[in-house]
Amino acid sequence: MKDNYPQELSSLHQIKPMKVSAIHCKNCNTIIYSRCRDDIRSCRCFKSEKENVGIAINGGFDYVKVIVSSTCDYEFLHVDIGDVSLVDLYRDWSGGVDKYGVIND
Repeated sequence: MKDNYPQELSSLHQIKPMKVSAIHCKNCNTIIYSRCRDDIRSCRCFKSEKENVGIAINGGFDYVKVIVSSTCDYEFLHVDIGDVSLVDLYRDWSGGVDKYGVIND
């Protein structure tokens, strides 16, 4: 069955090679990226420590907002996440699937 989306929305469903802005937390060796506007992703050490020592990112493809502890060593990256659509990334976040958003080395 073919989806009948308006022309301006059809690009959201297009599956294509996707590159995202990401952050690599060197403290816990985790790469994180935000899948959509309200998706706040954090590294493992941000979640696990009593005092937040890691990093978090928000904003998806609309903007990049970063929360960084004063002791976190990090770097910004552009990461290829494979063939995916913007709708797939949104559904991954909104449905709690969590296939995307964190890359653990």
